[in-house]
Amino acid sequence: MNDHAKILLGLAAGAALFVSSCAPTDKPIAKAPPRNPIRDVAATGDPNQIAAAGHGALFDADMRRIILNEKALIAMQDGLAKRLDGNDAMVDPGVLKLLGTRDLGRAERYWLRAAMINSKLAKRDDKDAQQLRQVNFYLLQHSWRFRDLQLRPERLERLRELLGLLLLPYNATDYIRRCREAGVPISPDFSTTSANWVDQGRLSTNLLGGSDYAGVFTYHDRTVRGACVALPRESGNAGSPAGIICQSATTGAACFWDNKLRSAGPSAPFLGWRNLTLRIADLQDGDNLSDNCTRCHSGNNVYLVTPDDPTWGRLLRRSMAGVDHGNFTLRVRSSTDNSGPAGSGGPQRYVPISAQGWTNQSNAPGCANGCHEGVTATIMATWSGHSPAPPTMPPACASGGVANCYVDPF
Repeated sequence: MNDHAKILLGLAAGAALFVSSCAPTDKPIAKAPPRNPIRDVAATGDPNQIAAAGHGALFDADMRRIILNEKALIAMQDGLAKRLDGNDAMVDPGVLKLLGTRDLGRAERYWLRAAMINSKLAKRDDKDAQQLRQVNFYLLQHSWRFRDLQLRPERLERLRELLGLLLLPYNATDYIRRCREAGVPISPDFSTTSANWVDQGRLSTNLLGGSDYAGVFTYHDRTVRGACVALPRESGNAGSPAGIICQSATTGAACFWDNKLRSAGPSAPFLGWRNLTLRIADLQDGDNLSDNCTRCHSGNNVYLVTPDDPTWGRLLRRSMAGVDHGNFTLRVRSSTDNSGPAGSGGPQRYVPISAQGWTNQSNAPGCANGCHEGVTATIMATWSGHSPAPPTMPPACASGGVANCYVDPF
């Protein structure tokens, strides 16, 4: 067996990275979300177009969702490579050798070029290098949607090593243990048919997906005050995101999970959620997600809530479906961070649980930035200059202050 075959075939154990429901059947594998002309923009092929990422999408500097295609992804990667011309001495010799092979498939070449880019950036710690490294990861994450750029699992395992994408050695229960110790209600395994999770309805104001489906499911802990909210989106097929956030009302701590396999590394795709049970201990969390959730989730509470949406209103005012054990609330009553300014609905701010140094970034007066019951400044940019107008606080909240948005369980 030649060196090319040895390196590309790698370890057969990589086959366990995917479940049968994720097997490719079509091209593209995961259908791109429907276009929303107000908030979507076509990919230009320039990597500088990518300003942020989250919830399965890439955004430009105006917080418009970038509609990707295979050609644009390859062009963005070409742009990164051109910015880093030279410095081949920093590249893993195995990567260079494989890139010189004539019979490479499109997927292998795409991933190996990502490895080359990663190698050139690995020994730099300047701000520009950190941003380029993140863009490189984003391009790998979103390549999964296109069949011609998807590697077979056994080849992916070896190339993950060359890319330097192996996970930090957190065991599957460490994050859950730390969340529990911080007073956070712990999410049970999620499925839309689970008796633990209650379907509260579909959002009419989906801040990240326009007209895409976004359902709100809640878990009611019998003894811990706070909330667990799951937000499955899009079709539910492979590639569709489903985020879970749990927050303590008594400590302010909040924990994050996305429906990506922990074992599949930072470039893991969204598993989907339809007809699946997402085992919470198998999902990526605040310790190892490559997207920084606190870029959008910031303020006095962790949730991206528009109180005028009927579904969010039911959660805020506890007129929800299912049995209420008296502990469910989206509000933070006490926290280790009491720096909230006047006019933000109280001094208590949520505190993200993450070994990656995530911080609660927004700290300004007013409901939009401070208490996060309205639309944050980051999301507000999405609606700027467009019609209809951005969501506003409902009259009861705006006239009587933030407290009127809630039923206080304390």
